[in-house]
Amino acid sequence: MKKLASGMVILAGILWGSMGIFVRKFEIWFFKYSACILPVYFRS
Repeated sequence: MKKLASGMVILAGILWGSMGIFVRKFEIWFFKYSACILPVYFRS
């Protein structure tokens, strides 16, 4: 039981880490996208 619990903690840690990387990539993409779109949007 203890082994299973530690395995789940490790799995949750890996999931959380990959989610963090994904969110960061999405944020960078979102900021780049809005930096390109917003000036055009405000000009029109």
